[in-house]
Amino acid sequence: MFLLRSIFWLSLAFVVIAPPTANLGGSVAQLRDQAVKGAVEAGTGLVTEQILQGALTRVEPAAALPQIVNPPVFPRQRPPALS
Repeated sequence: MFLLRSIFWLSLAFVVIAPPTANLGGSVAQLRDQAVKGAVEAGTGLVTEQILQGALTRVEPAAALPQIVNPPVFPRQRPPALS
């Protein structure tokens, strides 16, 4: 309930106080585009750097990787004193 009241009052305060020329949709879209562009550039640079250093010389298929099988987990037995 506290969270709902907080959201309501903060939204109301923003509507009352915010300047009428505020373009939040455009600002959010611009920040999102910058973040995606930065992530793509960073990822491209990282892969390029690894290739140039020779770290990525061969790629193994997923079937060649060992299969990790975890045994099923069962709850512990209840002690006889608690029965």
